[in-house]
Amino acid sequence: IMMKTIFVWENVYRGLTGNYHSGGGALVIADDIEKARELLKTEPAVDSDHCDVFKKDPSYTAKVMTDDDSVIIFPDAGCC
Repeated sequence: IMMKTIFVWENVYRGLTGNYHSGGGALVIADDIEKARELLKTEPAVDSDHCDVFKKDPSYTAKVMTDDDSVIIFPDAGCC
């Protein structure tokens, strides 16, 4: 089992999902920030040209023991 990092972006303004309310949050487990952003680019709805995740530092990071990379998107539920 390897040491990886959890990267959490809270209150992402836009570009995270293709939903009407395109913000939300993201959690990525990866070796480093560059790999985390590469993984996010593989998510179909993520707009890497406009998403805040590619412009801002994560809100939170922590070390974890795992062999798996992972991406979890938390969509903005909006007002609907």
